[in-house]
Amino acid sequence: MGDWKKIAGIAGVLTVILFVVSFSMFGSAPSLDAPAGEVREYFADTGDRILFANWLVAVAIAFVFMVFASGLRGLLGSADADDRGLWSRASFAGAVALAALGGAGSVFWGVASLSTETLSDEILVAAHHMDALLFGAAMPMLFALILAPASLVIVRTRVLWAWLGWFGLATALINVIGALWPLEGDNEGFLGLLSFIGLLLTFVWILIAGIGMMRMESSPAES
Repeated sequence: MGDWKKIAGIAGVLTVILFVVSFSMFGSAPSLDAPAGEVREYFADTGDRILFANWLVAVAIAFVFMVFASGLRGLLGSADADDRGLWSRASFAGAVALAALGGAGSVFWGVASLSTETLSDEILVAAHHMDALLFGAAMPMLFALILAPASLVIVRTRVLWAWLGWFGLATALINVIGALWPLEGDNEGFLGLLSFIGLLLTFVWILIAGIGMMRMESSPAES
């Protein structure tokens, strides 16, 4: 199938759309220092939407994002031949780890949504905190692992726009710094804001990379 780059590019665009739709369904979550009653009320009111959003994220990761990541690895691997695909494999490893972490992480809010009435205040609050640490601190590091090697190859080989590579390297750095927000103890502080900005910029990078792959022409050998 010679149009694999277009397929992977479309998957990248769809990944961003599905993630944005999913995350918008979570609504406004309580802050980490919110009282237990507010956390319980949030899960009671939003639980069904959270469960559906978790399902949508799982679909996006398993059937869309991994197609994009596989196509990106193929694109970068052909350009990264001098290093025997070292950087393309590192980026793909980050994508696989992100998929695994995202699936495991949905358990925290999933359990809290399913068992809001029976879980103790302490467990509900703990689930809320663990979700924040996972998606606001651990996941940005995996974003950086995806972006940094891929962007390095782009800058060196111009397989996609060089400016996208520099943008990806900057975004990776923002993600790494933003992942330090637990040291502040507040995911709504400066570092927490950086973590959120890193998430948005990562989506922008995936979107632009997807568009770039969609615009590529297949070589005769791929037809």
